[in-house]
Amino acid sequence: MEAARRIRQKQLSPVELTQAVLDRITACYPQFGVIPRAAVDREGIQTILEIREVMGEMEAPLPSPEKSVDDSYLQQAIQSLGGG
Repeated sequence: MEAARRIRQKQLSPVELTQAVLDRITACYPQFGVIPRAAVDREGIQTILEIREVMGEMEAPLPSPEKSVDDSYLQQAIQSLGGG
């Protein structure tokens, strides 16, 4: 509730706001967890590709999960928040 009050009073920086939202999401939905640094789960992408193959939506050879991922936006976001 303190974060909500500070948001209304515009006392949170963008980084603090992001952290407050993340804290609230993980408090409400702990079963989902958070992927470190918001990285795309390549194993998850591979699983989706395999499911599509089984369903007949794709044919072998399946593309690499890397063909479906563009990390440039993630890297820009991390840099804009002062991360490395």
